[in-house]
Amino acid sequence: MKRRWFSVSALVAAACLISVFSARRIEAQFSSPVKVVNTTSAPAITSGMDDHGRIPYWSEVDGGIAVSGQDCLSGCQFTFGPVPGGHRLVIERVSAALDLSGQEPGTIFVSMFPQIGGAGTPNSYAAFVAPPTEFFDVPTLAYVDSQESIVIRIILSGGAPLGISNHVIVRGYLLDCTAAPCAAIAH
Repeated sequence: MKRRWFSVSALVAAACLISVFSARRIEAQFSSPVKVVNTTSAPAITSGMDDHGRIPYWSEVDGGIAVSGQDCLSGCQFTFGPVPGGHRLVIERVSAALDLSGQEPGTIFVSMFPQIGGAGTPNSYAAFVAPPTEFFDVPTLAYVDSQESIVIRIILSGGAPLGISNHVIVRGYLLDCTAAPCAAIAH
């Protein structure tokens, strides 16, 4: 009798263990349904707001306009197109291939400022000294708001002339200010 009782008890215990640890039972124990409710006036944000690669930006300008005089002997200005409406441009790198005609440029000063509809402010809000070579790629951080253009001035010191075959590239990313409001920029 004890053997039969022990066998039945073992069989019941095994059946209980199988039902507790079955796949259906495990799924029911560890998952809970999630329901997201959003109105059409406040939809869920489905993009990563902190993802720098969300809208990559890359633009280039060839040639340049003389800062003073008729040619770019002492410096050139490069104007990039306006930032699309509802966006902010975050500039992370500035690269250039400069026409120095094989001469040492001394110091290369690079400054950036915003321009709205052709009216620019020559007060730079981002500036750096580039390596004294014909090619440079320098990390920086500057912000340009919607409908503004970025103007980059490259000024040489030390008497080396700057030719007309210059090439400047701006890289960074665009923030969509319609998906989440862009914070005010402190100047």
